[in-house]
Amino acid sequence: MSASEEDRLSALEVEVAVIRSNFATKEDIHDLRLATKQDILELGLSTQKDIQALQLSTKKDIEDLRLSTKKDIQDLQLSTKQDIQDLQLSTKQDIQDLQLSTKKDIEDLRSSTSQDIESLRSSTSQDIESLRSSTSQDIESLRSSTSQDIESLRSSTSQDIQALRTEMHAGFARLTELIYEHKLEVADALARQREDFQAALSKQAMDFAAALSEQRHELSEALARQNTEWQAALAAQKVDMYQALMNHMWRMYGLASLVIAGVYYIARYVH
Repeated sequence: MSASEEDRLSALEVEVAVIRSNFATKEDIHDLRLATKQDILELGLSTQKDIQALQLSTKKDIEDLRLSTKKDIQDLQLSTKQDIQDLQLSTKQDIQDLQLSTKKDIEDLRSSTSQDIESLRSSTSQDIESLRSSTSQDIESLRSSTSQDIESLRSSTSQDIQALRTEMHAGFARLTELIYEHKLEVADALARQREDFQAALSKQAMDFAAALSEQRHELSEALARQNTEWQAALAAQKVDMYQALMNHMWRMYGLASLVIAGVYYIARYVH
């Protein structure tokens, strides 16, 4: 209750006391009723103004709270978006580096494999050439021998040629086996490189999914906290407004009861 309302109530009590002591006339009672009615109207207008001012202040506080909450949510969304973009860029850079390193390793393996094959081919060609040259020398030596040993030499030469053919076939078989084994080793190395690359990509995808899940969880918790704080602030404002309205209603009820009691006393004991 304000000071002006207390002054009016005290003046009203003084007037009622004066009327009780002096047995006022009907005109005084009528004037007192008019003055009391005017005071009640003024008190109602002041109470309504106070309620409107309280509503305006409460609405302004709620709007300020909404704006601050919206700004905090926007800042959190921007920071979360920036973190996700940085994580995507770093993940993309790591994948590109891994692809480049894997491609480089494959190229090195291919170059080393090609060099090994070329060296194997050159050594095999040299062996064949040396074998051919030695065979030619043996044939020339056999041709330069006497005609008496031609038949025996032909038989022995046929056996040597057959053995040479056998050795050449065995050499080609060994060469083919070596080339096949080297091809299998290259295929196994490529398969291992492919598996390592797939495992690295799977790990990067899992890390990226975990980071996104964590960012989503943090954003949900922040939004839930903001919503809870906003609801608590609204509830507190509602309780304060209800208490203020109830206080004004009890004040008006007390004043009306006092006025009614004064009028009843005047009407009962004065007339």
